Amino acid sequence: MRFLFLLCTIICILSPVYGTEQMSWGGAVDVLSCDGFMAGDWEIGADLRLTVLPGCEVRLPLGLDVGKKGCVLFSAGIAAAYYPWHTGPFILLSLMRLGFLFDRGVVGGMLMLDEISLGWTFLARKHWIVEPVITFRDPSHSYQDEFASIKESLQGYRTIRVGLRVGFVTGNGNKTT
Repeated sequence: MRFLFLLCTIICILSPVYGTEQMSWGGAVDVLSCDGFMAGDWEIGADLRLTVLPGCEVRLPLGLDVGKKGCVLFSAGIAAAYYPWHTGPFILLSLMRLGFLFDRGVVGGMLMLDEISLGWTFLARKHWIVEPVITFRDPSHSYQDEFASIKESLQGYRTIRVGLRVGFVTGNGNKTT
């Protein structure tokens, strides 16, 4: 019954959005995730995105960080991207982001994470995008215990990170040519 209610709610929410013909979807992968190699760590980042209104995107970010000691951090969440001029520069706020830390196969529990990103979306080719991004992890210092345990396990995990996402979008999306 809950599933049916949730499905009907999502359809009702997306129906007017789909009628505007502004909705598009896409995905991107962070190709600049090799910055942790110097510390022996590596990071994979990707996201799925849905443009619901001009200048407004909902993203589902996924992350996987692997440390040289065998520690693994898997994170997933939901984020909102706002394009003030409906294209080009954006600010991305994580609405909810959860992390799961595995230390040598032992689950360390669920961690609350927080991120703010600033970036610019460029159209590389038809439907292909490039996004330089700078991410600030835990900018309000609300989750100091969680970030301390992550940094203890993953030495290459930084609070400020520069990334370059490459991906695709259908429709117009929020991009600059």
